[in-house]
Amino acid sequence: MPSAVVLPTLGPTPPPGLPGAKCTIQQWHVEPGAWVSRGARLFSVATAQGLSEVVAEASGRLHVIAQSGATPNAGDVVAYLLAAGEQPPIQVGASAPVAAAIDLAAPDAAPLSVPLPVATTDTGRVSPAVKRLAVEHQIDLSAVSGSGLGGRVLRDDVVRAAQAGPPHATGGLAPANASAEALRSAREAGLTRDDDPMPSTEIAEPRLVPGQLVLSLEVDFTRAAALIGELEEVWAEHDRRPTPGHLVIRAVALALRGDPALLRASGQAEASGVRISFEFFDGGSLVSSTINDADALPLEALVSRLNAAGDGDATDPERFTIVDLGSRGIDAVTPVLPASSIASLGLGRVAQRPSFAGASGIERRAFLTLSLVTAPSIETAAAVDFLASLRQYLEQPARLLLA
Repeated sequence: MPSAVVLPTLGPTPPPGLPGAKCTIQQWHVEPGAWVSRGARLFSVATAQGLSEVVAEASGRLHVIAQSGATPNAGDVVAYLLAAGEQPPIQVGASAPVAAAIDLAAPDAAPLSVPLPVATTDTGRVSPAVKRLAVEHQIDLSAVSGSGLGGRVLRDDVVRAAQAGPPHATGGLAPANASAEALRSAREAGLTRDDDPMPSTEIAEPRLVPGQLVLSLEVDFTRAAALIGELEEVWAEHDRRPTPGHLVIRAVALALRGDPALLRASGQAEASGVRISFEFFDGGSLVSSTINDADALPLEALVSRLNAAGDGDATDPERFTIVDLGSRGIDAVTPVLPASSIASLGLGRVAQRPSFAGASGIERRAFLTLSLVTAPSIETAAAVDFLASLRQYLEQPARLLLA
């Protein structure tokens, strides 16, 4: 199936219904028809804030839709990456030329009346996090108008329904309290932006509990990115699609198994296996998948489980939470620590930039920023040692393939 290359959101997120910042495709770095590997630079985009680079999230033959100089909106498909033998989808976007042809051929014709599609609510693909939020605040999802693609109900839709109270709410929460509770729960689940307001009836709570530790680390991801490209080719026939997040999950599981100081500090050392909650974007929504005994799964089995299962079992208490926003173009993420987690790790995008390589001079390398938030019970030394172990696994990625 062709993989769409979508223009990410660059600059501040616009209010609903309004277009984002104007973007211009400055230059394609790959010739149309050439083969592209995951992680390779595709094109540069110019905005009012400066020049940004967009990298390939899959491998394939490049089919360009928006040429250099085009000004697409965030979310528009600008190209496709095609597997061997694949053809690009038929584009249905020539409405302006068709309209002009009709106007020239029949200048006195009455205007065409085209019925607009009616928005529907897609409750079949609601993410587990949105479902939990709706259940907690007694929101009937079938009565909520979804603002996502195809009418899909998103987190913001549930929050608005809680704020509105009746007719969406099925319980007895007052609208003001529902608003506060919905926003607080969304914040605890790591689903809110920093600029989400609390209702005026309550005082905003701090995002971090006193005593929590926040550490950031930049990892050289060059060898790991190359490994992802190689595994994509090897696993292609089995529909395995490895991502940076998969490698990080494997590295976290091995680091916890090798030095379980974080588990001992939380009083959970007697429990068997390592449980990891992985939150990532699927389409336009943040979804969650819980992996039990993650340290016992080889990398290929882990990738297969996440690709096939998607939602997993998010009802059990989590040990370690990973939030991956790199696919949305976010540089770095400082996640909120859920109450049931001992630590939460945020992943940004894999960034390509020049780096000094000693006698070799300047070369382009890939970097990944990790941000770790730990519970107050975790000692600083244990958190620092854990990050050091995590760096070793990611900068020597062949170790991730070992049992």
